[in-house]
Amino acid sequence: MSTKRKLTTLTLSEKFNVIKAVNSGMKKKDVAAYYGIAASTLSAIINNEAEILLRYESSTNLSCKRRRLAEFPDLEECLVSWFKQCHDKNIHVCGQILREKAKEFSKSLGHSSFRASNGWLTNFKKRHELVFRKICGESASVNNEILKRGI
Repeated sequence: MSTKRKLTTLTLSEKFNVIKAVNSGMKKKDVAAYYGIAASTLSAIINNEAEILLRYESSTNLSCKRRRLAEFPDLEECLVSWFKQCHDKNIHVCGQILREKAKEFSKSLGHSSFRASNGWLTNFKKRHELVFRKICGESASVNNEILKRGI
């Protein structure tokens, strides 16, 4: 009776460290044993080195184990930039407002099959690491223009 190997999924930072270890001259067998991955997994990481390095440099979440792709990337790009503008102006945005804005953007971009469901909202927040919190305290009520002028 054979024993099954436990499935090991590496984070983006661990994959980056695997690539660094292999490029530094460490034996592939030793690297695979250290991280508890199969030789085929190590080969896949090495073959996708360029993509992993690109994602590592551009990603803010290095503990991500799985890449979540959006079905409508242009819509999400518009929505994220709108959300950041609202956040910079200390405008409170809740999930319902975000869903309504997503529907508006989808109509203007011509995505007739888009549905702004609760599931989509949850996945959108995961993909872009968004957390809805109340803006409270004095820092939310300070007028930045006055601070810039020194008044």
